Amino acid sequence: MSDSRLPIPSGRVLVADDQSDVLNALKLLLGGERYVVTTAPSPRDLITALERADFDVALIDLNYTRDTTSGQEGFALLDRMKAIDPTLLVLVMTG
Repeated sequence: MSDSRLPIPSGRVLVADDQSDVLNALKLLLGGERYVVTTAPSPRDLITALERADFDVALIDLNYTRDTTSGQEGFALLDRMKAIDPTLLVLVMTG
């Protein structure tokens, strides 16, 4: 018998950013809306997460190396992500 009082998850979200404060804030915010949130502090961790599980959406930073602002890392990462899951919705963010 299931407990109808348990919240039903809204979906699975993958959040990638090199700043732990950003990861923690998004996990808290989205978790409060019943999303199951997986965080990845690096592009390598993001790819590993994508290879291990299915997600409804990914929120990714465009810059991971200190003092970079071009977004090239993020755009290259998008290509790798699409090769793994071509249907994944991706929202990009940057400071």
